Amino acid sequence: QFGVLVADEAHYLREPSSTRSLVVSAIAQACARAVLLTGTPCLTRPLELFPVLQALRPDVDLLRGSWRGFARRYAGPHTAMAFRPGGAPVRQEAFGEATCTAELYRLLCRLVMVRRRKA
Repeated sequence: QFGVLVADEAHYLREPSSTRSLVVSAIAQACARAVLLTGTPCLTRPLELFPVLQALRPDVDLLRGSWRGFARRYAGPHTAMAFRPGGAPVRQEAFGEATCTAELYRLLCRLVMVRRRKA
């Protein structure tokens, strides 16, 4: 068992079901502390932050209880049409552009983010 996890290139964790995300999340939760580093901006789509936040702070309800709660708050929920294999249309919830960005930024700064700006 490890006390501290330090991992670079944290933006590679953006796909929550990937083997990499699952393994890093499990290791992070088994450690007393975790530091995930990235130089790549992650706010292209707020949903890409979910697995990183889940790995870093599973103890905080920053995620609004679930992936869906996080998505509904920060990822522009809307209704989209999809088609079943037989061609029948069905409405489904979809997510896109960032919403509540000022709130999300404040939460990230308060709970997990240390940001260095180049001079």
